[in-house]
Amino acid sequence: NDSFTYATMALYMQSIVDKTIVYSSDNVLYDYLEEIKSKAVDYTFSDSEYMKYKYRPKLLAYDIYGSTELYFVILAMNNTCNIKDFNKRTIKMLYKSDMSDLLNAIVSAEKNRISLNRESIKSVDS
Repeated sequence: NDSFTYATMALYMQSIVDKTIVYSSDNVLYDYLEEIKSKAVDYTFSDSEYMKYKYRPKLLAYDIYGSTELYFVILAMNNTCNIKDFNKRTIKMLYKSDMSDLLNAIVSAEKNRISLNRESIKSVDS
């Protein structure tokens, strides 16, 4: 499901110098990382999987979850911020059903916070 993206779960700020600049300042997912990691399992890549997915968390996300958009969750679970650092043999992963359940629960719990954040950006812009 491509509805779970970094952008849809992000919290934004607007530059005080140039109001046309809006940037991501945080992501609600990060508040739930400990819970996410507690449901994750360790997975060790075979040699061929390691070569296939090294530096390619988007491909891994697509192959496992059916969406490249969930790569940021894989990076976060593995304490990695950049695809250039995604080169571990053993990583933390969620089962597909757990990924869906957790993200649905997070978005549901944070729906008001995300909406208020978007409205505050729009109100400053008008």
